[in-house]
Amino acid sequence: HSVSASNFLIGGQPDPPDGSMLLSDYANASPNYLETLRLPMLAGRRFTATDQELGERADAEPSAEGVCIVNQTFQRQFFRGENAIGQVLLDDSRKHACRIVGVVADYRATGAENAARPQIFRPNLRVRGASLLVRTTAPPETIAAGIRKAAYGLDRALTIDQVAPLDRWVDEWQAQRRFTTILLAVFAGLALLLALAGIYSVLSNVVASRVREIGIRVAIGAGPAEISRLVLRQSMIPVAAGMAAGLGASLALGRFIEALLFRVRAHDPVTLAAAALAILAVSPAAVYVPLRRALAVDCAVALREE
Repeated sequence: HSVSASNFLIGGQPDPPDGSMLLSDYANASPNYLETLRLPMLAGRRFTATDQELGERADAEPSAEGVCIVNQTFQRQFFRGENAIGQVLLDDSRKHACRIVGVVADYRATGAENAARPQIFRPNLRVRGASLLVRTTAPPETIAAGIRKAAYGLDRALTIDQVAPLDRWVDEWQAQRRFTTILLAVFAGLALLLALAGIYSVLSNVVASRVREIGIRVAIGAGPAEISRLVLRQSMIPVAAGMAAGLGASLALGRFIEALLFRVRAHDPVTLAAAALAILAVSPAAVYVPLRRALAVDCAVALREE
């Protein structure tokens, strides 16, 4: 299996304007490649051994027509609901043609963080280099020697650079992305902690500065419950305004985060709700401690200082 990108034309349709050629990924694959990946067929059929022979001849003889399979994104992008089965695809020189015999489900051949791209599968392995996929229930390290021996038996010029489980390749590929994700999560957590510490400090200071006012209210007959409701209500107004502004900014800037991370929605309700609940949990606690201290102040002391 090998992948490259190239321009193509659709038989029976006019050539696109200059500078807007149709582009798709081309994958040269053996007949059982799609089955090895367990990609479901959405329409048509899979490749056969005869298709491979036909594909090799079509590459060598421009007059011969090969077969190909396209993915779901290709069908949706270039045929817009029409049936792709039976359509003829040509290379940009119109020298080589293949007829679509199947439509297969999408998979992210260029990386998990990239969207699915149009792809054409051709049953032709006359390429300089390719990836060999082997599905086995045995430990991969126990079949490495057998794989190399089988390749050498087919062609002594064939060399296999490395045999490794697919999970290892995926882990290596994701290492940098995983590090970036962890780094973003750490900084996001620190930002939330700083925000909570700032809210706690500001609210505590605001309530502490009203100790004499609270003492005077107690002296003229206000009860602790009434004062608590008043202080809490007045303290939560700026918190609510800040939360509204923060949620608005998050909704506006969420598209940038969505572009940076794989499958992270711009407006994740769970994340937004967790941040809001954390702020709502810290704010009353920041008010409670200084308020309790203020209510314990002697009324006569408060009046005398005033």
